[in-house]
Amino acid sequence: MSKLGVQNSSLPFRASIDLDGYIQVEEEINEQGLVLFRFVRFNLDKKSIKKILRAKKTGQNLYISKNLRAQLRYCALSDGENSKGENRFQSGLTFCTFYNIAKEAEQESEKMVMRSVIAVDGDIIHQIRRDCLEKQKRCLAIATSHYWLINQLLNQLPIKPTLWLNWLSWGLSLLIVLGMVILYPKNLMSVNPLILLVPLVMWWLLQEGIKRLLRILWPSVRPWFWRQLLLRFFSRKPFEKKIVKGIFKRSI
Repeated sequence: MSKLGVQNSSLPFRASIDLDGYIQVEEEINEQGLVLFRFVRFNLDKKSIKKILRAKKTGQNLYISKNLRAQLRYCALSDGENSKGENRFQSGLTFCTFYNIAKEAEQESEKMVMRSVIAVDGDIIHQIRRDCLEKQKRCLAIATSHYWLINQLLNQLPIKPTLWLNWLSWGLSLLIVLGMVILYPKNLMSVNPLILLVPLVMWWLLQEGIKRLLRILWPSVRPWFWRQLLLRFFSRKPFEKKIVKGIFKRSI
């Protein structure tokens, strides 16, 4: 079993709860280093459950760091790798909740108490450990936390193109302005220094125009974008997989 580390980060706004330390994307790896299975693991205890129930009651959202979001998106598309090292298409996204029960001598016993599998066709399978049902109040609190976490994670999985369109518009406009500066460097150096502000104004105006154009073209470009992304995702080349992870991480 190999656990992917998740780095904690500060909350972007007050109306959110940071539980990155309790959530992991876990992998089962064979002797050849290939991933056999991926699933999302919740490591809950009394403290974390109290936080979740309070957040649910007050309408707070779950804050997900960029690293964790990238891992979740990767897990949502692939449940493992084949013999060639290529990602296998996800057949069912699995969420498992482990609960720590404090026992005598301050020892802790950790066991899986709930498991949910969401298939690609929409079917959902829920499993609850039998002895977890013996204490109804605790069982209800664990189940409520389990389902709340799943709902919060699924809501934040989709990739939004807004950020990428902004970056692309700024990048293209910068290339155009730099091209003009390189072509006419003497003219710019010989005039009033205030004229140097012109390229900056042109850069801003160009990016606004390119951004609007990209938004109009995005519906037509979107199928091509997703096709290219999936081709890289299911590639056996580590570099192409790394590119996809980078996109998953930076697409908010």
